[in-house]
Amino acid sequence: QEVYAASTATYYFNGYDSGQAWSVDPDNMVDGDVGTRAHTDWINPSDETQLCNSNTCPGTDLGTITKVELRGNIDVYGAGDLYMTPVFTGGNGTTRLFNNIYTDWTSWFDVTTDPNAPSPWTWTDVVNLDTTVRGVDPASHDNSVFKIEILVTYAPYLYRSVGTTATALENGTGNALTIAGSTATFGSGLSNDIGVGDVIEYDSDGNSSIDAIAFIHGRTNSQTYTVKDKDGGTPTAVTGDNDWSIFRAYTSLANWESQTENSNITEPVENDVNPSMNLVTADTVMMVACYGDGADTTAVTINGWNTGSDNYIKIYTPHETSEVGTTQRHNGAWDTGAYRFVVGNSTGILVSDNYVNFDGIQVYINSVSSVDDAAIYYYSIPGSAEGRVSNCILRGIFTATTNHFG
Repeated sequence: QEVYAASTATYYFNGYDSGQAWSVDPDNMVDGDVGTRAHTDWINPSDETQLCNSNTCPGTDLGTITKVELRGNIDVYGAGDLYMTPVFTGGNGTTRLFNNIYTDWTSWFDVTTDPNAPSPWTWTDVVNLDTTVRGVDPASHDNSVFKIEILVTYAPYLYRSVGTTATALENGTGNALTIAGSTATFGSGLSNDIGVGDVIEYDSDGNSSIDAIAFIHGRTNSQTYTVKDKDGGTPTAVTGDNDWSIFRAYTSLANWESQTENSNITEPVENDVNPSMNLVTADTVMMVACYGDGADTTAVTINGWNTGSDNYIKIYTPHETSEVGTTQRHNGAWDTGAYRFVVGNSTGILVSDNYVNFDGIQVYINSVSSVDDAAIYYYSIPGSAEGRVSNCILRGIFTATTNHFG
């Protein structure tokens, strides 16, 4: 995998169907080397098709896919024609014709909305994307293909954690940190409640002063994590640092919404923790990972974020081992060891922005003094509104004269 920018990644086809292949060196079409070529028969007129049926995309969910494109490094000249057709799980897409290209890349062509293309696209759909390559040429000519690439444009996830623990979760005493590219490696394992969205502050230049921060975006094991900078790019590198500490980004959901950072984090520059609230312009997805440190007891109104269908907010509990060492989610019943949002005499979470989703959290309205308090309440959202609530426990009490909803 090569990452060309924060919101694009490119892959190439690396396998083919031996029962549907070009006659000369078909493996060269999928070896990733633009210096080697597969080609059709030179001597005789030919009409040959090769099915490329695997690619280098690992299926890692990097964000919301907004565009998928293909291109080929080919050699087609004279009377020859070359046809490329994307093959989706649901059938073939649109066939594109190329000719008079001498050992060069075609332009990228967009297959996102081709017939039979998936909608919406997932990273598994990219893994399952195939293509056929048909070469038609007369005698004493051949067609050549050197490499076929896939370009995926996506709105990257930005992770920020919410948990009531304000102090450092761990620090670097006797445990050296190395960051190379987007991989953070610790000398010994971290505690299992550390995960996506947590902030690592560290000393990148060895002068015993904090000068960089990174955010956990994924977990391989207790010693190895995927990390990104504030905007989802590659963080500052470091080798053998012992001055690091790890914190929750925000100490309540209300603080995340108001962008009030955990005051114990040493920021090289003010607002280094806070992402842009204009998710559409930044072309990002806001992933708010909520941890079960203690009850989150401050009511919140979510308002002022610029969101879109591809640039949404997801407030959720991490529960996969690729996110955190131990689940922060309830198991279907109210769980005081998991993330829980507990308020009284008030609506808990009022949502006035579009495209705000909740997954796996617990909300409890534990006392009443008025009518119509809600756990999660979508209200006064301009235009057509969309919000999703899944795998959540919404709990409340009521009396003969009061009630709750949402």
